[in-house]
Amino acid sequence: MSRKNYSSRITKLQERRQGTGLYKFANESYDSVTADAADLVEAYEKRTQSESLKYALGAMQEVEKRYTVISHEQGERVSGQISSGMKTRDKQVEVHLQGSLPLNIHLRRYSDVDLLVFPSYFLLYDSTGPAAGTYVPSSKNSVEVVKDLRNDCHRILKTAFPQADVDNSGAKCLTVSGGSLTRSVDVVPALWNDTATYQGSRNRRDRGVEILDIQAGKLNGNFPFRYMENINAKDNVTDGGAKKAIRLLKTLKYDADNEVQLSSFDIASLVWHAPTSTLKFPGYLEPALLVSLQTFLNGLCNDRARTELLEVADGTRKIIRSENDYLALHALNGELSDLIESIAAELKPFEAYNFDKARTVLLNTIVN
Repeated sequence: MSRKNYSSRITKLQERRQGTGLYKFANESYDSVTADAADLVEAYEKRTQSESLKYALGAMQEVEKRYTVISHEQGERVSGQISSGMKTRDKQVEVHLQGSLPLNIHLRRYSDVDLLVFPSYFLLYDSTGPAAGTYVPSSKNSVEVVKDLRNDCHRILKTAFPQADVDNSGAKCLTVSGGSLTRSVDVVPALWNDTATYQGSRNRRDRGVEILDIQAGKLNGNFPFRYMENINAKDNVTDGGAKKAIRLLKTLKYDADNEVQLSSFDIASLVWHAPTSTLKFPGYLEPALLVSLQTFLNGLCNDRARTELLEVADGTRKIIRSENDYLALHALNGELSDLIESIAAELKPFEAYNFDKARTVLLNTIVN
């Protein structure tokens, strides 16, 4: 049975969700509604006396809406300054959120904000696409365009947030934090890539995004809006179960005693591949979701050939690409299995004498 300390893990969970301890952001002075966040008792904490189950339930829930709203507001502050600063340079940009925050699968009260910044005056396009003739070719170098955009963003943010730290050392983004900002904001200069599919559909999910790795000196493409649309669609058909599962697995990854080397993007993509029936449970049967999810992960662990065929949710690559990835999947499955055993042992110690019995205990557990 489990030897992990879930009481300690609950403390870590609360620190992330409420902004206490190591996760506290000292500059959130104007956020008066959360001044007593350290004393906040969330709904999940009242649903069970079991420490392990309390941890699992908390891990699945979204961060308090008030904190998420503030994260969005801080992103909008930075976005607005970039847009207005570019206008003074007679340039226009588009700024869009990406990542865990707009998907509402972030785990922390003080969630980082991830902004994509696109120049309106330059993009890439597929010259074989159905609308290729409507584009005006440019002699500009795409890498140099992104470098110039990044330099402009750096100057603008240094001026707009003089007390903040504007770190321009990242390979793909610059980060602004501190000063009057109560969230850390990553600014990612990028280019639109109008693929042949996008030229036909005009659906943003089909529009590629090219991000410059400034250290490597080359652009790397992905489809963040396809990824977000696919995750949202999965969550809709599972009545919120998909995002609960993603938050849970991300939490297990972060709290694991040994590092689980799967990215949040990979974890979300794994959940995206789960059958709808694996993830669709009413709130009072959330313990059963853990068992169903573990069954799915266990199936992946036991069928490597099938698992290595699975693609990330934007379709740009495989999820499992190496032995280390596969070992990380096993480690994540082990973390979830341990949690199931621990919950069962606390709820029904005389009935949970092996793993199959532990699973049965959770399948028959109702939480209000």
